[in-house]
Amino acid sequence: MAEFLTPYGKRPATRDAAVVGQGGTANQQYFHGNAALFGGVQYHTPWKNLVLKAEVDGNNYQQLPFGNTLPIKSIFNFGATYQMKNADFTVGVLGNSQVMFSISLHERLDTLNTPKLAEAKALPVDLKTVGAYNPNQFSNPALFIASNAPPAAAATVVAAPASVPATTPAATAVTAKNAIDPLVSEGIASTSSNVSVGSTQNPLSVDARNAPSSSAGLQKQIITTQYNSTLVDFEQQTQWQVKGLRGSGKVWTVHLQDASGVFLRSRINRGITVLHRDAPSAIETFQIQFYNWGMLVSEFQVDRKQWMLSQTQLLAPSVRYPSITLVDTAALPADGGNPFFRGPSRSSSSAAPSLIANDQGSSLEPVMIDKLDHKPYRTNIGVSYAQIVGSPDAPFLFALGVKADGLYKFRENTWVTGTVNARLVDNFGKYVIDPAPTGLQPVRTDIRSYVTQSIATMPNLQITNTGKIADNHFVSAYAGYLEMMFAGAGGEYLWRPTNSRVALGADINRVRQRQFNVWTSLQNYAVTTGHVTGYWDTGVQDILVKFSYGKYLAGDVGGTLDLSRVFQNGVKIGAYATRTNVDYAQFGEGSFDKGVYLSIPFDAFFARHSDSSANLLFTPLIRDGGAMLIRKYRLYDMTRTRDSRALSAGPD
Repeated sequence: MAEFLTPYGKRPATRDAAVVGQGGTANQQYFHGNAALFGGVQYHTPWKNLVLKAEVDGNNYQQLPFGNTLPIKSIFNFGATYQMKNADFTVGVLGNSQVMFSISLHERLDTLNTPKLAEAKALPVDLKTVGAYNPNQFSNPALFIASNAPPAAAATVVAAPASVPATTPAATAVTAKNAIDPLVSEGIASTSSNVSVGSTQNPLSVDARNAPSSSAGLQKQIITTQYNSTLVDFEQQTQWQVKGLRGSGKVWTVHLQDASGVFLRSRINRGITVLHRDAPSAIETFQIQFYNWGMLVSEFQVDRKQWMLSQTQLLAPSVRYPSITLVDTAALPADGGNPFFRGPSRSSSSAAPSLIANDQGSSLEPVMIDKLDHKPYRTNIGVSYAQIVGSPDAPFLFALGVKADGLYKFRENTWVTGTVNARLVDNFGKYVIDPAPTGLQPVRTDIRSYVTQSIATMPNLQITNTGKIADNHFVSAYAGYLEMMFAGAGGEYLWRPTNSRVALGADINRVRQRQFNVWTSLQNYAVTTGHVTGYWDTGVQDILVKFSYGKYLAGDVGGTLDLSRVFQNGVKIGAYATRTNVDYAQFGEGSFDKGVYLSIPFDAFFARHSDSSANLLFTPLIRDGGAMLIRKYRLYDMTRTRDSRALSAGPD
């Protein structure tokens, strides 16, 4: 075969010896040396799922690196595979001298999905009056959508809970007259202090014909607690924290606090079901505002009538349009005008809201505000797990332990977090590395010492502050023990328009290396590190391109290219490569940093919604060149709901 493989007339008779432990390329090994045939066939038998295999292997396995040899008595290999839905079982004979057995597990990650059976039972959606739409007037609800008739007159402001609970049949016929007119006097409103959401009569219902003819002299009402049960049910259905509810005109606005996750549409739909159950008929629009760490990140607007019809009717394509849309927040203040973050006055009782005279005669402002209070702290005890796949010393390194996490909020946008970890079992003692002779600072290759020196460690303790300085512009600042190996302070800026395919960010950090016991003491090595990062959603096969350029932890300068794809169920797969001004020899074996990663949201395989993900990183080698600071909070992740694809993930 040597003559057949001769390139350009030059005989590749010899192959250089394998070089291990150094960076560079193997150009003098490809297509050099002796060659031999390799090939095989497989036969799908009449027996279901059984496959027989045979192959010819011309390698004599006598010239492997490190002096390894294998006994080979034949060039023929034989095997049989039994294929199942998620596993293949194989047995075989290699070279007439070895017997092998293997199990291969496989799954279509893009189709992973589990019904949420461990959550609160989903509520039914009733077909009922919404605004000018009355289902009793149309035998086919689509006729109303297709018509261009102007909406009928209706009460314009709703400021009281629905008068009938969703469990009674009367709830399906709530009309505009069952709402409080915005012009009701304070004296009338005060009679409702003992009315609950579940009452079957609404003494506050006032005929609009008897209301004052002018809305001048009215301003925003004080906070009520009449809709607390609605907000609690919203939390139970979505597993999100609700900060409050605001009603104005024909709109209800729900303010969510630190809401995240992958299956947004599914959780929003469950929350809308609660709002639709309790909102009076005059409410035509729901607004769901996402406040992540005090910043208004995104707003989803819900056309209540269209949403109700899409949930209860089979609509023709000509009258079908999205009922939930991501809207631009540019017209809102940086905090969204959220009254719950501004400390408005609170009513001393649970009475229904009343209107307060306004001497300046301004127009009607929000007529109803309801708020839920949450504890400023959160704690959690769970299992900690870290792994490295692809190490040359051990193909799989892991550390298993128990960790305790804590968080305390001073304000909505200022908080402190901490983690304490107790290691139970690991095999990082197998990790051994000889530092490169040119000596890059060991910013990552000391991982064995960081993992094994102390049983109890404090991987993270930091204070973080975030802000939205203008629409599309987000900032954060942080300080403390930022990761297992480094402590310091830094800041980040992100420009990310709503529904945009591009974003641009930058971060800068001054950090010092931590001692191996991973507590409060530090080493002498310090470095300023940071990057400018661009994000581009290509629109092709859901591929995201991310490129970062800057200074890394070892002081080297260069860039990282990251390509990833997110499937409809939130599973993310990606690959990255980093090239800096460190040459191959100085970097060491591997030549440059690279890896493949997989992220699977717990939403995909747990029976209840979760904001967490399982992450797997395959990196051939751990080296010091091209090492980035691991930051706990990244603005791009915190603003994920601004993505045009935010509603695309999930079964809905």
